[in-house]
Amino acid sequence: MSVSKKNLKQKINKINNDLLKMNFSELNKFINDIDDFLINENTISCIIKKFCELNQYDAVKHYFDYFIEKKKIIPKLRTFSPIIDLLYKNNNLENIILMYKNTRKFNIKISKIDF
Repeated sequence: MSVSKKNLKQKINKINNDLLKMNFSELNKFINDIDDFLINENTISCIIKKFCELNQYDAVKHYFDYFIEKKKIIPKLRTFSPIIDLLYKNNNLENIILMYKNTRKFNIKISKIDF
C-alpha cells in the first residue's frame, strides 16, 4: 500500500511533534523502530535537538554519524545549531572545532550566534 505525499507529510509532522515530548529511552526505542522511509532531514534534526536538550552528547554524536554517513542525509544549520550550543554549554572546545569542520564539509554557513 502506498502512502500519499500528503499523508506521509502529516505522519512525519506528527512524529516530529511527538519527538519533542520523549525522554532518553523513548527516543532510543523510537529510532530503533522507525521505518526508513519516514527518516528525513527534518526528523533527524528533531532527534538531534531532543538529545541535545537531554544533554546526551554521546547519543548526538552516534546518531549524527549514523544518519549522515550511513543514511546519506545532508544536514542543515538547524541540525548543527543545537549541537554547537550543547558543546558550548559543556565547554567542549575540541568537539566544537570538529563540529565546525563538519559545517564546512557540508557548506553550512553558521549563524553569528553559533559562531
